[in-house]
Amino acid sequence: MGTNASQSELKIHQYEIQNFMEISKSDEFLNFDVEKLQCLLESDNLNITCEEDAYGAITRWFNHDVSARQQHLPRLVACLRLTQFDVDFLLTHIQSLLGCELLALQASTWISNPSARTKINMRFTEPRVGIGAGNCDEKTLLLVYEEHNSSKACALQYNKAEDTWQKYATLYNYNINSSAILKDDNLLFIGGDSYKSPSKSFLSWNIPNKTWRELSKMNHRRQDHSVVELEGKIYAIGGRGENDTILQSVERYTASNGWEFVAPLITARCEAGAVSLNGKVYIIGGSNGKTLKSVECYNPDSNSWTYCAVMREEYSGLSVAANNGHIYVVGYFKGSPAVERYDPYRNTWNQICSLESNCWRRFFCVSLEYRLWAIGGSVKNETRVEVYNKGYDHDRWVQKSSLPKGDIYSCFVIPVTFLTSK
Repeated sequence: MGTNASQSELKIHQYEIQNFMEISKSDEFLNFDVEKLQCLLESDNLNITCEEDAYGAITRWFNHDVSARQQHLPRLVACLRLTQFDVDFLLTHIQSLLGCELLALQASTWISNPSARTKINMRFTEPRVGIGAGNCDEKTLLLVYEEHNSSKACALQYNKAEDTWQKYATLYNYNINSSAILKDDNLLFIGGDSYKSPSKSFLSWNIPNKTWRELSKMNHRRQDHSVVELEGKIYAIGGRGENDTILQSVERYTASNGWEFVAPLITARCEAGAVSLNGKVYIIGGSNGKTLKSVECYNPDSNSWTYCAVMREEYSGLSVAANNGHIYVVGYFKGSPAVERYDPYRNTWNQICSLESNCWRRFFCVSLEYRLWAIGGSVKNETRVEVYNKGYDHDRWVQKSSLPKGDIYSCFVIPVTFLTSK
């Protein structure tokens, strides 16, 4: 009996190692005890694409119960192959974790000063089996953008190595008022307007092939609505309907069932921000005739919306993104750019340092390489691109290469491999 039980436990452990990426995104993973998670992270055979995947899993697990798990964080971070990160990542993400300062210092010294390695006591210095520092599927930014005095929207790609932007494709059938989302290697454009009326349209643009395809239409006509993906399902939330009605309805799309209604919002709203985090959907701010500070959270298991803590301020032109277990809102308050951060486990908001842009233009924010990027705003006729650096003792925004002044309609983080035409 004991032997059978041991063999069964071994098979489960091997399954979890092999399917770690999928398991780490599940709700069950959030309730793993620290010993079980540590055992998985110690494995040289952990099936991940790069070490950042393991870091992301620790972050998700930790944020589920920060107060109870704070003491375990250094124990788990020590299981990472810290020498596979670059020094900038270590100083930005590892050193800022309470109790992990020495780990970050040791790994940084190991990388930058090879002659000192014999004096550094680190548990793991080699990459896991089958992966190395360069094996992570490199990602970059893709913008849907229209430069001023141009009549066509286009897709712009970002070159990280050169800090430059270049045109990838012209989007001939693009509806500038649609809401867009990335799904696999396709950009999905949902709703918008058609002949000055809200639309039910649902179009897919394949990034590598640069081809369009029409998909099944929504049940409701929508514009100024929010779209988000959760667990492979696409949600279209609120917006403006026929006769300029502010919508409360929400519908969900799957390839097998098409569009189906789910529980409506508590408060009808349009022009809101939407993001998914830890198995839930958050709808933030927006307008229903007045600018809203309220936030709602959707639980797909109970098919219900609940209110969360309200934002500290009300924002126009807002954009939202999930980054390192928090939700960030970038927008304008009283004509100036401002940023707030939401902690879903403490259900609290706090303001962080603001961007430098000083002219009203809508922002888009995304999470790339565990950093928050804000694209938008305007300074001296250029569209600003800034990256948020959360440091050990202070936070700041760092400017990247600007864009010519124009209109940004959406921004996505995509694998670089998508940008190679088939």
